[in-house]
Amino acid sequence: MIELTLSAVLSLLAAPGLVALASLVRIEAETLRRGALVGALGLFLATSALALSGELRGAVLSGGWGVLPRLGGSSLFRVNALSEALLPFTALLWLITVGVTPRAFLKRAGIRRTAISALVTLLAFLSDHPLVLGVSWTL
Repeated sequence: MIELTLSAVLSLLAAPGLVALASLVRIEAETLRRGALVGALGLFLATSALALSGELRGAVLSGGWGVLPRLGGSSLFRVNALSEALLPFTALLWLITVGVTPRAFLKRAGIRRTAISALVTLLAFLSDHPLVLGVSWTL
């Protein structure tokens, strides 16, 4: 199995997380929308490249987590063949949502909601641990 690092997981979650945080700051909605489009496109390209190369299949994040991995009997983050294919799909859905929704309907709060939903969906697809899935399902 390939060792998945915490920095790799955080880099996949960075684009929607940064867009969600940026929506809390006083930025013009159009600038935020462009940032979301760039972030979604970058995330789509990165996850597509990883899915096509097969580098993530069987990857596991382990080590240094104390009791958390033992709670569900598995590692916190694990990527299988199905979730590897769903990661680019999530990024593509975020890209399409931000790209084609009319500006009148997708203001600052709407962009924040789409970024948070992309973040939570990515988090759920990166894990099969009951604790991570429970947290992502409640958000």
